[in-house]
Amino acid sequence: MTNKPRANRTPRIVAVPLVEMLKTKVKNHQTTIYAIGNVIPAQSVNLTPRIGGLVVSVSSNFVEGGLLKKGDLLVEFDSTDYLLAIKQSENEVAKAQYNFKLEQGRQVIVQRESQLRGSELFKHCVEMKKTN
Repeated sequence: MTNKPRANRTPRIVAVPLVEMLKTKVKNHQTTIYAIGNVIPAQSVNLTPRIGGLVVSVSSNFVEGGLLKKGDLLVEFDSTDYLLAIKQSENEVAKAQYNFKLEQGRQVIVQRESQLRGSELFKHCVEMKKTN
């Protein structure tokens, strides 16, 4: 056999897959994971107040593991003590200003008395020189 069998050529069929395209939407999705173990925070902060007083309200997010944002109100103190302290300080300033004015008045009186005594002393010295 000198002639080998040949396959007939058929035109090439391009198969295009049928695909349906959808527009995607960005969406937040909270995932809950149930596990057993210890959770270690990335950052731990100890909060200590610079003032003391009666706590009027506490933020609902101010709990262990709660999420806080910069500027969130954590604790609100009763302002009565601080308002009284401000009033007391204002009164002390007013008293100091009064004492300052009073002292300025006393200085004017002392200067005037000094001038009067100086002139009397001068007259007395002149009389002493005349008699000598």
